[in-house]
Amino acid sequence: MRRFRLRHTAGHRVHSESGTDAHGNPISTWAEPVPIQAVWWPASTSEPQVAGHDRVVVDMVAVVASTLAVSPHDRLVLDAAEFEVIGAAQNWDRGPGRRAGRRLLDLRRVDG
Repeated sequence: MRRFRLRHTAGHRVHSESGTDAHGNPISTWAEPVPIQAVWWPASTSEPQVAGHDRVVVDMVAVVASTLAVSPHDRLVLDAAEFEVIGAAQNWDRGPGRRAGRRLLDLRRVDG
């Protein structure tokens, strides 16, 4: 299988926690977006029926260079929409039949 060409520019926002709020919960912050090369496509979209909510959930899959340091809760800005990284990156560097140099990320955005 050929390696994906990373032909689009996305923004990578690194997650960090700084202090706690009045209830003892960590306060999340994200750095300004840094341009990275990536490709992405929709995984799924849904409108869960939750009483009193108008919510849309969009899942995306992104492929980035395996040298990119990315963690759960980081965010990617794709075409002006911000998605959160869900779980650990899937590293393809040691997989059979795949060439080294790519990581697959599961992303999610919830509106509403």
